[in-house]
Amino acid sequence: MHVEKIWETHQKVLEYAKKRHPKLYVITPPNYRSLGILPYSYRKFKEDVAKKYKELKEFCRMELHVHLNISPRFRSSDFRTKEKVIKDSFHFLEGIGVHPKEVVFGAYIWDEDCERAARRLGLKIIWPHFHIYDWWL
Repeated sequence: MHVEKIWETHQKVLEYAKKRHPKLYVITPPNYRSLGILPYSYRKFKEDVAKKYKELKEFCRMELHVHLNISPRFRSSDFRTKEKVIKDSFHFLEGIGVHPKEVVFGAYIWDEDCERAARRLGLKIIWPHFHIYDWWL
């Protein structure tokens, strides 16, 4: 399941995770910030998401979900810019005790730079995969 709106879906995702113990591909605060999509201040958002993901991790396997190339700004950005978002997202999860081994790129869009950054972190790119979103619950 892709978790893209945890600030709205946390309770439903938590209930689902307790019953099903799924694999969740989660977007992290550094990725939301890079896209300019934050429902409120970054510091508070990061704290809130960390708290929600820490609670969820007890009932599921969490992996990385990164949206990069949906933004025209990122399509033309260099390797270091893309790598920073992927790396910051990876380290956010590690900081809450989640050690991702896989990454799913959003909208099925990624490039060689994304692949290289994922490889450097030891992440396996999952493709193809079935989309189920948290906001469908």
